[in-house]
Amino acid sequence: MSILKQLALIPDPRKDINIKHQLIDVIFLVFATVVKWSLGMEINQSMALIKTASPAAIALLTLSMH
Repeated sequence: MSILKQLALIPDPRKDINIKHQLIDVIFLVFATVVKWSLGMEINQSMALIKTASPAAIALLTLSMH
């Protein structure tokens, strides 16, 4: 069973009057936001490391990425 079908099985606790978007859409947006934030944090940490690293360390880091 796909992840979307699994997520569709989650009961929606909201009252009908408060529903503007399907629950699956809200769950997807939250998931995408968390993934984007975590990738952004990883990039920020890498940039901080590069700013404090010596030129030799940056060269080694660059070589290890290829």
